[in-house]
Amino acid sequence: MRARGAVALAAAAAAAALAACGSDRAGEGATGPAVPGRSTVVRTLADPDGDGALQAAPGEPLRDRTDVAPASAPGQVLATFAQITDTHIRDEESPARVPFLDRYGPPFTSTFRPQEALSPQVLAAAVRAVDAQHPQAVLVTGDVTDNAQHNELQLATRILDGGRVNPD
Repeated sequence: MRARGAVALAAAAAAAALAACGSDRAGEGATGPAVPGRSTVVRTLADPDGDGALQAAPGEPLRDRTDVAPASAPGQVLATFAQITDTHIRDEESPARVPFLDRYGPPFTSTFRPQEALSPQVLAAAVRAVDAQHPQAVLVTGDVTDNAQHNELQLATRILDGGRVNPD
């Protein structure tokens, strides 16, 4: 029952965040029209009263980092590269996973993580976002799989190659 409650809470929080950010339109970008509600320049989420519930908040303007280097006009783009790191693709149905230990309490309080089932979807979204930038090179670093299982590696490779997968 605890697991079902945690999943329901996570789903409700995600739905509230999407509803709060889904209607504004950011300015036109260099690559075309901006996606509605996807820019922190337009709108952010905040917890103004500290109760853990996020609410829509004003956007945050871009700022020059003159503490790092003096302000100057942008130069010519020589190359674009992207990095995807520590994807930790998981087979959440694997016997190597131990979320059932959570019910025993400390020290096993972080073994159930409901977001783990979404790791293939998160990687697929990252690949789509990187592809939209048309980089000349993409680096995949860190831990690609979580349990060093062959099926996890196959899933990750298929996603990185742009293929369709069924993460069940």
